[in-house]
Amino acid sequence: MIPNETITHFVLQYGLAGFAQGQRTTLPTLLTEAEKHCGGCTRRELLDALYALRPADVEYQQLISGNRGMLHPIRFERNSVHWEKFFDAEFCIRVLPEGRTRFQRLNQQLRDERPSREAPPADSRYGERLKAAHTTA
Repeated sequence: MIPNETITHFVLQYGLAGFAQGQRTTLPTLLTEAEKHCGGCTRRELLDALYALRPADVEYQQLISGNRGMLHPIRFERNSVHWEKFFDAEFCIRVLPEGRTRFQRLNQQLRDERPSREAPPADSRYGERLKAAHTTA
C-alpha cells in the first residue's frame, strides 16, 4: 500500500472508533497516533490525507458554542482558502457508509500485502526461502 493510502486507512479506522457520532480529536493527537500506526507521518501528509478523503467517505465537523450555551455544528469546507485552520481546533471525524466500504477495501488490501512480505512459505518449516541469482562466468 502506498503511504498516502496507509494514512487514509488510519484516518478511516480512527473515525470508525467513534461509531455513529464520530471520533473527536485534535490535529496533534491525530498526528501522534498516525506516527505510531503509519511509522513516520508528517503533519503535511496527514493534512493532505484529511483533505483528500471525499465528502462521501467522511465528514468533519466542529461544535461551536452559540446562544444560550447551545452547540452548533460547523462542517469542513474544502473550498475555503484557509481550510487548514479548520483542523487547528478540536474536530470530529465521522465516517459515512461509503467511507466504511473504502476502509474495508483498504483493510483487505493491507491484509493481502502483509502475508506475501511476512509469512514463510507453506511447504517450509523454516524461514523464508532465499532467492539467489546464479551467474556464469
